[in-house]
Formats: sequence, C-alpha cells, structure tokens
Amino acid sequence: MNKDVKDLSKEANYLFNLNFYKDLTSDEIEDTYLDYVGTLLNNYNWFDIFNSWFDYLKTSCPNDDDVINWANLFLWYDGCEHPIPDPYEFLGYLFYRVDVSKNADAQHIFDSISISVLEKIGKVDIVSDTTYTPESDPEILKAVAKWKNNEYK
Repeated sequence: MNKDVKDLSKEANYLFNLNFYKDLTSDEIEDTYLDYVGTLLNNYNWFDIFNSWFDYLKTSCPNDDDVINWANLFLWYDGCEHPIPDPYEFLGYLFYRVDVSKNADAQHIFDSISISVLEKIGKVDIVSDTTYTPESDPEILKAVAKWKNNEYK
C-alpha cells in the first residue's frame, strides 16, 4: 500500500467509465478489468478504494442509468466482498438516487448489493428472514431521508 491516494480518482474513472452491458464483450476484457481491481487491492487500502469509488458514484453518475451501471460494476468488481465504512449511508445513497419502484433493474442490483453488504455485518439474514426487502429497511429509509435533507456530504 505504497501508492498515493490521490491517484485513486483516476483509477475509479478507468474502472467505472465503462458500460457494464456493452463494454464487457470478451473474457480478455473482463480479465483485464478484474486483474486491475486485484492490483488496486494489492496497492491501496480498501477503504481508500471504496471512498474513491463512492466519490465517483456521487460526482460522475448524473442519471439513473449511470447509477445502475455503477452498481452493476461495483457488484461485478466484488465491492460487496469488503467492509463498507458506513453501509447505511452508502445503501441509502443508491436508493435515494434511483426510485426502485419504477426501475426493476435498479431494484434487482440494489437488493443484491444491500443484502450482501448487510449480511456480511450481521444486520440481515435472509435465510431466517425471507420477507426482508432493502427498500423497506428502516435504517436504509432513514439514510435515504438524510440524503434528501442534505445531511450527508
């Protein structure tokens, strides 16, 4: 972990300035990007990487399609396999940005991310609670309200 954290914004641009459905057209391209993420994880602290990825989401994804694309890439890059500094702030941002009641693609990917992140920290167990839905989780809804009220930066 010897590289300058300032470089991470360039790294995030490289990784997320990609169309999940159109640009990942071959095993070679997929391997290139996944290897790149592996190299980042070897050279930087995960929390710094996550913060750069989350910053990219907040500053470079102006519309629903961009947010959904980012979420697909985040999941594909195994972002959920690592601890998230403030999972509810992060998940709340996703649900704040895209109305999942009007977008089935967003609901599917956001639910996958939410369940994965929250299961890892022991907040959710979908095996024992088969009725759990992230879009009705009180903590996620509280975070959505905070985003709406500009309580997060």
